[in-house]
Amino acid sequence: MFNNIEVKEENKKKLMESLLVDVREKNEYNAEHIENAINFPQSTFNSIEFSNIIKNNKNIIIYCQSGRRSLQVCEKLDNTNNYQIFNLIGGINSWKENGLNTEFRKKLIPIDRQTQIMMGFFIVFSLMLSQIYSSYWLIITTIVGVGLINAGITGWCGLSKVINRMPWNKVV
Repeated sequence: MFNNIEVKEENKKKLMESLLVDVREKNEYNAEHIENAINFPQSTFNSIEFSNIIKNNKNIIIYCQSGRRSLQVCEKLDNTNNYQIFNLIGGINSWKENGLNTEFRKKLIPIDRQTQIMMGFFIVFSLMLSQIYSSYWLIITTIVGVGLINAGITGWCGLSKVINRMPWNKVV
């Protein structure tokens, strides 16, 4: 079981004394993260490995960009060990809005937004080509649709994995 925690004045002591775990992708973490946080991406999340890493900490606060991915990770964890898990409501966005420090290196467009932009581009581009040249270009629209269905059902999106590896998403 886990609890939600907000970035409020009365919670700041607990926030600063807890182990902060960033479940965003490595490139997002490298671009900006909460000071002293560790990175454990949701896409490769393994609860057994996670338990081994955090075994000496009593309070674990899990966060992402806005709170959606961290909530999914919190729901996967069982609380059979001797620690308490918190989901940071609003994620790093809420942290920054409340004036708390982050380590900032580079501004990135989030991977999910880049994926949406590319899927939209593929659909519009294939529709234009199907009108100008041949209806065979509609195959691209079908592939994008099947990819969206797959991502919705399984939570895995191949296009986001490819975009994540693009050079503009690398932070040194």
